[in-house]
Amino acid sequence: MISTIQQYTTGLTTAIEQEWKRFWFTPSGPERLGWMRLFVGFIGLYTLATYGLDLHRMLGPEGILPVETLRTLYGNNWSYLNFVPSEYLVTVHWLGMILVGLFTLGVGVRWPSIGAAVVLLAYFQRGPVFTGQAEAVLSMLVVYLCVGRSGESLSVRSLLQRAAPAGKRCVSNTVALRLIQIHLAVICLMMGFAQLTMDVWWTGEAIWLLADRPGGPLVDFTWITRHPQWIGAWSHLVTVYLLVFPVLIWNRLARPLLLIAGLLVWLSLAVVSGQLMLCLTMLVALLAFVPAGGRE
Repeated sequence: MISTIQQYTTGLTTAIEQEWKRFWFTPSGPERLGWMRLFVGFIGLYTLATYGLDLHRMLGPEGILPVETLRTLYGNNWSYLNFVPSEYLVTVHWLGMILVGLFTLGVGVRWPSIGAAVVLLAYFQRGPVFTGQAEAVLSMLVVYLCVGRSGESLSVRSLLQRAAPAGKRCVSNTVALRLIQIHLAVICLMMGFAQLTMDVWWTGEAIWLLADRPGGPLVDFTWITRHPQWIGAWSHLVTVYLLVFPVLIWNRLARPLLLIAGLLVWLSLAVVSGQLMLCLTMLVALLAFVPAGGRE
């Protein structure tokens, strides 16, 4: 009896150890990270460009949120923008845009990723009143891309090194993907739990409230009021997806269905709510679960 228990314990420990090593330390290529770097870079450039439309008012020392007020409200929110004089703000802004552009193009392996992460986080830390869920997801993506070697795929560097073996597999790429996968699963779970605390999601009215906001939806959804059952089903399906995703996305058979469902959910929410940036960043994060070469 004791020997049987010992054999079972040994076998279980070995299986867990092997699965842990497979999950985190199986080398993978940079292709998925390369696509994610491109999309994250374009979204980051767009985000910085929106700040540039009214830079001094949004981030200047004498703007909406002076540094002293920022520290009073949010504590020690560190950002290099806190120390930039007003006369140099435009120059520093353009230097940040250039750095994020170099990251998007993939001119290096890791240093452009680290630079882009510092720039974007500095903007979000300097102006927290202008940020939302989209910036939180974007921050997660750009930080974890620093771990992998995204610059080795779909990049200027890969074009200049055509003679080198393409798609070099390494452990750091896998670690970056796993961190994004786990973080995305937690985000979806928290979103699902948050919806469970709101009556409008229980009653099925949430989608209509999103569509009824002035200037919110991308198209006119007033016609949907004639089909309340569709509104209710749509609302409930979104909640179900968010709660099911963190559990079943790890199953290889269920993953393709959840990826297709995620595409439909986030595209539909983008149209009905107008929250394009959040939905786009969530779709980019989903790329971490797309199997490389059709398998994983």
